[in-house]
Amino acid sequence: MYVAQILKAKAEGIVSLAPQASVPEAAEALASRRIGSIVITDSDGALIGILSERDLARGIHGHGPELMHLTAADLMTREVITCQPDSTVAEIVELMNKHAIRHLPVLEEGRLIGVISMRDVVNNRLLELEAENETIRAHVMGA
Repeated sequence: MYVAQILKAKAEGIVSLAPQASVPEAAEALASRRIGSIVITDSDGALIGILSERDLARGIHGHGPELMHLTAADLMTREVITCQPDSTVAEIVELMNKHAIRHLPVLEEGRLIGVISMRDVVNNRLLELEAENETIRAHVMGA
């Protein structure tokens, strides 16, 4: 299974924020969409960072109440781990585990085309297992 196949199955598009978005705006975007991270893009839509719930927690610890006056650019992770549409699920799971992350932006020829989460990977695997079970049941019932 490849990342491109998982992206096709996702209903939502890319959720992003500008680097100058305030921390409260970023927190609202994460909470209202029930997502764990949001990509930060420049005015051309190029990936420049990612802001996760973990980044917000570190911000609270490091900045206290002043956090509310910071921007997404102040807290975002700038060295973003990414994958490509032709990356395999095994490859991205290894990347996620190695770097202790749950979200991977997907780049195609340097252009952001989506974000894959560990939830997407797990949901995809569950669907695969369901299909395998149905195939086995059909085979057993037909024998």
